[in-house]
Amino acid sequence: MIKNISCNILIFIVITTTLPAQEFWEQTNGPYSNGIQAIVVNSKGYLFVAGADGNFATSDSGIYCSTDNGDTWVQINNGLTSRDVQSLAVNSSDHLFAAANGIYRSIDNGNSWIKISDNHSGTLAINSENYIFSASSCGIYRSTDDGNTWVEIPYIQNVANDVSSIAIDSNDNLFIGTAWGDIYRSTDNGDTWTLSYDWQGIIFEYYRVFTLAVNSRDHIFAGYEYGHLRRSTDHGETWQGLFNFYPYFVWKIEIDSNDNLFATTGSEGGIYYSTDNGETWNQIVDSLTTNVYVSAFAVDSKNHLFAGTNKGIVLRSRKPITSTQNLKYTIPTSYELDQNYPNPFNTSTTIAFSIPNNSEVALAVYDHLGREVSHLLNKRLSAGRYEVKWMAAALPSGLYFYRLKAGSIVKTKKLLLLK
Repeated sequence: MIKNISCNILIFIVITTTLPAQEFWEQTNGPYSNGIQAIVVNSKGYLFVAGADGNFATSDSGIYCSTDNGDTWVQINNGLTSRDVQSLAVNSSDHLFAAANGIYRSIDNGNSWIKISDNHSGTLAINSENYIFSASSCGIYRSTDDGNTWVEIPYIQNVANDVSSIAIDSNDNLFIGTAWGDIYRSTDNGDTWTLSYDWQGIIFEYYRVFTLAVNSRDHIFAGYEYGHLRRSTDHGETWQGLFNFYPYFVWKIEIDSNDNLFATTGSEGGIYYSTDNGETWNQIVDSLTTNVYVSAFAVDSKNHLFAGTNKGIVLRSRKPITSTQNLKYTIPTSYELDQNYPNPFNTSTTIAFSIPNNSEVALAVYDHLGREVSHLLNKRLSAGRYEVKWMAAALPSGLYFYRLKAGSIVKTKKLLLLK
């Protein structure tokens, strides 16, 4: 029989929890109803988002800016004659560039735009010297003077008209991904190219390289059509196959300042994160991303993650992504009570548990005679994973038991206090 005893023991309880899955995102106040294709953040923390509408551009289309972390948005299309925006980029002077049936530039945070090129568009990237690169089915172009003039980069056999992604590492090595799965590298700003990864013509094995991303260690990640993910840790010399999201595509990869990776795989595949350099991935499950797909990512200077969707919604992580603990937002599939750690312990230990549904939860500790010595928790909790830190400095050494009751589920484990 379990008994409740009273004693003058001071026990400190600290509860830490990863947020339930449905609380990872919050919706910002805008900007509009069209699909979002690009998000960038400048050095002031201003957010810029853009949508691509093709032949269905409306008065809501184009580019929007937020100066307050997404709380309010202002449309900034003055001088933008095309609102079919596919890409945005910002240089070290906070000059903003937009690819929209040509290239546009703004030097005043988007308040006004001028068209600086007519004959190319596509994906934009800017290196440490503020050289601008534009890659698309029209070829690859480079500007070394803030977009005033452009030159077409030398032709790569069977590649120039099939570039689908572009990225630049900290050494200004330039990487392009192609519609045929190959990846090329240039160490001289595009003047010459070498084959970095050879797709080898295997039909539908990897196919189009939708996205390229580089982390702080210059590890390069490539996301493919049909879900393949590859990584190079030696500046593109060799590549390793990682996770396979098949049958979903890897549309976009974003990397935060802690080198956590985020990948979007479409409306049914969802959003995934990796905290171990792409070795393993977990899904972020959230009601705000049900039946939508994320088409653009960005991380601001405070390490908030922003996501743009095909519904025109911009989502913001509720908390900055400051550690791997903040990222554990997947919903558990079963009731679990973990072994406390450390065990044995001296004065303090942590007890973790998971609940797959919203439940009334009680957690208590008992001595070897079955007497309750500490009631740690008694409240209704949302689905998620939780941790309770138990400070038991006033209790004697010995064998104890801790019991979790969640709904109709009861689980018990032993712990050992040694002083």
